[in-house]
Amino acid sequence: MRKESKLYTNLGVADKVDQETEDDYYIRKLLEYLISLMAKDCSIMITMQRLSKDYLAYSHKPNIITDDITGSQYVANVAITDLDRKGTHKIEEFYKNDLQIIDDFKSIHLI
Repeated sequence: MRKESKLYTNLGVADKVDQETEDDYYIRKLLEYLISLMAKDCSIMITMQRLSKDYLAYSHKPNIITDDITGSQYVANVAITDLDRKGTHKIEEFYKNDLQIIDDFKSIHLI
């Protein structure tokens, strides 16, 4: 059984690394592709709530933002979410879609 940490150690490395089996290399590339699919489709949710003057005593928390102009303070939270499962059964479809995006981008003569 493979150790997960071994696969995660070399994420983002383009080439096969020393002591990485051929299978480990391909599994790592597949994992990187699935991660990229999530990154392309994720949502960033930001919430802000103005604090009342009574709450200002607690302003030492790191997620509190102060408006430099008005002095108003806000509790801010950021979440990253991906509601779409990226199963391996759809990899070919995703890959073809990526190739089409690349071809469309090239056709507008920016590169």
